[in-house]
This record gives sequence, C-alpha cells and structure tokens, in this order.
Amino acid sequence: MISVPPVQLAGDWLRVPCVDGSQRPYLLFDAAASTSALPSVLDAVEAFVPWYSSAQRAAGYKSQASAIAYQCARLGALTFAGRDTASDDVAIFCRDATEAIHHLAYRLQLSRDDVVITTAAEHHANLLPWSRTATCRYVECGKDGTFDTEDVVAALNQRPRAALLAITGASNITRWMPPLPQIIDAARRRGVPVLADGAQLASHRPLPADADFLAWSGHKTDVPRF
Repeated sequence: MISVPPVQLAGDWLRVPCVDGSQRPYLLFDAAASTSALPSVLDAVEAFVPWYSSAQRAAGYKSQASAIAYQCARLGALTFAGRDTASDDVAIFCRDATEAIHHLAYRLQLSRDDVVITTAAEHHANLLPWSRTATCRYVECGKDGTFDTEDVVAALNQRPRAALLAITGASNITRWMPPLPQIIDAARRRGVPVLADGAQLASHRPLPADADFLAWSGHKTDVPRF
C-alpha cells in the first residue's frame, strides 16, 4: 500500500460552530464536488488582485500586466492538458466543465438529425446538453458500471455516422476510468471527433491530449495526482 501524505488546503484551519455551542475544526467531506484551493493558489490570487485591470482592453500598465497574466494562464492550461502551445489549440475559460460542455454543444450547431454517442457512465453535464441539441446513441454499462472499447466501437460503426463522441475520462460515481487512448483512436479512425470530460480525471491522471475537445474543472484539480 502506498501512503499518501495529507494535502493542506485553504481553510483547513477554520473552526465551525456546533449545536452544543462549541467550535470544532471543520472536516471537508464534499471535495468530490468542489475542492478547496491549495494555499499556493490562494497566495497567487491575493498577489494578483492588486494588479488586476481590464485585460486586453486598455493600454495602461495594469491592463497590460493583466493581459499577460491571462495569456500565461491559457498557456498553462494547454500545457497541463498536454497540448502543443504552438498549435491552433485554444484554452477557453468558463465557470466550470458543465458550462464548457454547454458552450460546445451550441457552438457545434447540431440538429436532431445529428447523432452524438455518449455513455451511461456520464455525469449529467455530459448528457443533458447533447440530448437537448441532438439525438443521443448510448453505450450501455454492465452491472459493474463499466464498458469495453468494443462497446464504443459498435456504437461508432452504427449508421448514421455520429457527429461526436462525448465520453468521460473517469466516472464520478465509481472512479472507473475507461480506456480513453484506444477509444479516441477508434473514433478518429472513423472520422468522429471526441469530447473528453476530464473533470474527474484531471487531478489523478494525465489528460487525453488526442481528444478534439477537452473539458475539466479547475476547482477539482487541487488534489495532487497519484
């Protein structure tokens, strides 16, 4: 067994009032939904706030500094995702992965005649946008909540050809991680672009650099990879 040292997060020192009138150290049990920031992140935000100004919309010194900081953050996101920063890849900041997937769903301008392949293991964020804008073709799971590459290939081989494969990098229920490299390769060989939902994957494993679209949440990446 590998022993993983505890990670200090901002707010670990807080004490909260209890029903008996005492105050006790706060225990964070909802980190799967939203992880508190690392102290280094809090320090970086506090250091930047005095310099914040309108990024890329003014000629003042603070505006120029903010614009550079924003661009460096985008490059950092691309590097974190394993993307080539010299390519045409673009990092777009949204409020969270859910909003990012919604933006993509409408940006692709799909219709009910278009098919999006997705799976029964998805978070609602990677189900509802596609069911609203296109026709979904679902890859079902077994009793253990998993599916094989062959199951996805079977869906890819159906007609009409899918306009997109939207697939999770890790289940938010079981923590199971599908074999993304093989699945992405199978989709690309059939001319089907892939969206990978990396919200649950980003803090634990490298993100799939071969996916055409990738979404993840910054507020879920404050736990170091193992």
